[in-house]
Amino acid sequence: MAAQQLFEAEQCLQRYDAAGAMRLAEAALAAFKESGDKPRSVEALRLLVAAKCRVAAGKEPVQALELASQELAGFRAAGDRLGEAAMMLSLAEMKSNNLGKGSGEQGEYLTVGLEVLEVFRTAKQP
Repeated sequence: MAAQQLFEAEQCLQRYDAAGAMRLAEAALAAFKESGDKPRSVEALRLLVAAKCRVAAGKEPVQALELASQELAGFRAAGDRLGEAAMMLSLAEMKSNNLGKGSGEQGEYLTVGLEVLEVFRTAKQP
């Protein structure tokens, strides 16, 4: 059921149905957390952050930024490298999407992206 909700949340995002994606991602996240499936929980969380960005519709995605920042802090405190990398990636994507052309910050987000890639490569999954 949760895997289906995650799949449908992704489909909603692709159809620009942010509200549907948020609802399904939240349900999938709760189910995966309850079952102890950390990798899928992280995947659902990334989809939830993406849906919250889409809901912001061109404005600064405050709710998405807050959620990703809070979860990042929690993952760091728990030593969860996979979760940490996922939230770093979400934050970098959000911030890079809001940059104008010629911004000096683009290099910063490339550096974060490369750091995230390394974490994903070396993270041990349960």
